[in-house]
Amino acid sequence: MNISEMLEKLEKFYENECREKFEDAKREILGKIVHIMNKHKDKYSLQYNNSVHTGEYYKFSTRVKTKESVSEKLIRSSKLLSLKKKYTSLEDIEQSSEELFEYFKKWDDVIGIKIIGDLGVDRENIFKLLIDKISDFETVGIVFENINKQPVSMKNGLKIYKIKARYNQYLFELQIKSQLESAWGEMEHQIFYKDYDFTPVKNPTQSIMNRVGELLNQIDELLYSIRNVKKEYKLEEEFSSFASNLYRVYSDHIKNFLDIDYEINISVLSNFLFNVYSVLTNKYDSISLDNIPEPMISDDFKGFEINNEHSLLANFSRVKELNFELQVLEFILLNWLHFVDKYSGNKESYIESLEYYFLDIYKSYICEKYNVEDNGWFSNILKSILSKVLNKDAFLGSKEFEYITNYFKMIIDLSGDLLEENGDLTEDMFKQLTLIYGLYVFDGQLDTAVIHETNKVFNDDMSLIVSLYENMKNNIDDINSKLYSEYQPFIDAHKEIMSILEEKMEV
Repeated sequence: MNISEMLEKLEKFYENECREKFEDAKREILGKIVHIMNKHKDKYSLQYNNSVHTGEYYKFSTRVKTKESVSEKLIRSSKLLSLKKKYTSLEDIEQSSEELFEYFKKWDDVIGIKIIGDLGVDRENIFKLLIDKISDFETVGIVFENINKQPVSMKNGLKIYKIKARYNQYLFELQIKSQLESAWGEMEHQIFYKDYDFTPVKNPTQSIMNRVGELLNQIDELLYSIRNVKKEYKLEEEFSSFASNLYRVYSDHIKNFLDIDYEINISVLSNFLFNVYSVLTNKYDSISLDNIPEPMISDDFKGFEINNEHSLLANFSRVKELNFELQVLEFILLNWLHFVDKYSGNKESYIESLEYYFLDIYKSYICEKYNVEDNGWFSNILKSILSKVLNKDAFLGSKEFEYITNYFKMIIDLSGDLLEENGDLTEDMFKQLTLIYGLYVFDGQLDTAVIHETNKVFNDDMSLIVSLYENMKNNIDDINSKLYSEYQPFIDAHKEIMSILEEKMEV
């Protein structure tokens, strides 16, 4: 058996015995990826709605290697020579069908799946979805082998998401590109396919190709600006209409409610209320942005006394007593909650409806605005903060919540190795430190209850907190100056928090 005969035999074997099996596996893999992405697309800004229809900012392209492509790889990588040594006759090949199928299954690029985002920002959002929902993929049998090493650099200087993955016993390659990158990649592929390093026109053309890549990035940014202009214009139009209607519907009622003959400026609340109302419209079909409910309730709720059993609302009552904005907010919210049948006018309903607002609607607003992945941790921290701080901004979605979110991500990222090495550390400790940080940024008090809970979580061992902080600081020192600068405000806060804890806790 000469080498040509062997290659022809392997081609036929692959085409007749293997390719359809790979096609079946490809369809299964694609179906599972599509399902998971479609499930989470809205949260990752990968869905659009216009006057005509709803769609996605991504599409899929798939392929299974052709027999010609398999032959090319066998020759180019010299794999054919290794097989020639193992199989000395055509009969050997015929008698080794299962073994050869397993051999092709070990190739990590027979199956190729490409997720094509409309723009570069969509490509990044797609990758973030894969990272965040990695457990969803693993549940259906898809494992990403090198996702933590992405993106990788190509020879033309551009970055690419090229993920080696596995589905059951099948390996496959998953690429994520923008439409411009995909189109340019195909053109580049046709010009230099597998022979880029050795082409005689490499030197005069590589700089041109790199320049084209830079231009594509600039075009992508311009297209994103166009998309954003349309989106921002629509949002601004909706907000202007909402703010105007809010003033028209509520201004006189608010003067009567506050019992003050003065034009209360509710415009300062308009942006916040617009975002809260948007969350409500997503949950209830009975309300819409262009139809704000008229005030329908009395002001009897002003006489409700809330005891400390309902710590969040009791604290809200204390803060609102000294703030007109929160009183206006409460009046408007209760009218909206009444309209969606959450508030009926009595004290019990008042407590239930406002707790629902703070722990569902308000939480959803903050999570969406600051891209918080809750998983339960944020709900508890939010409730604790709103139950303890006397800062009105805590009830108005201020930027401090973004700091708190970033802080939690930072201590998990920078202390992951310590969490694995030290069996005494638990995720509850990270949550407790995040709560303390949240109280700190809102000027909340580390009262006896907080200190007691901290002692309990850390098993009365202050040294665990010290080692945690030291580990984070050392990790930042070891990374780079840019990251250190980014985390410097957190480190400064650590010093002050540590001094407070050392003073209040028994070391």
